[in-house]
Amino acid sequence: MNLAESITKGLAADFDRVKAVHDWVAKNIAYDVEGYNSGEYVCDALNVLHARKGVCQGYADLCAALLRAAGVKTKVIHGIATWEPMPEDIKKNPQNYSSNHAWNEAYAGGRWVVFDATWDAGGVADGKFIFNYTTEYFDPEPGVFAIDHLKKGVDEYR
Repeated sequence: MNLAESITKGLAADFDRVKAVHDWVAKNIAYDVEGYNSGEYVCDALNVLHARKGVCQGYADLCAALLRAAGVKTKVIHGIATWEPMPEDIKKNPQNYSSNHAWNEAYAGGRWVVFDATWDAGGVADGKFIFNYTTEYFDPEPGVFAIDHLKKGVDEYR
């Protein structure tokens, strides 16, 4: 049995499979603070899985790979994320700003479910990643997600 099958075993609904993958990644992959700070980190799903750490692109790519392996249509989203409400200038002129974050959308229950496993995994304190699992960024109301996330681009694979 592969990892995607193991994570989603017994779950018939796509929404439940999306939640299970989100939860597994958020609980098992650490944010690579050292790699981020040095600029030397892995992003591809397989290396993130083996290292059990990555940056946002790695979280998003791993979620997408696992969901696709479980038969769920998934996108990797690129955009801007801020730790405070999105500044008005960024909202009005997103083209003037580079993407700095990645998250996912998965098709389940007839709609696109938005989630950010990176931000739901935990946070950084004193230069170290601390696991602090939450579901705050799993399928939030669009207006809530838009407070600190702004979509700029999409990678669609199927």
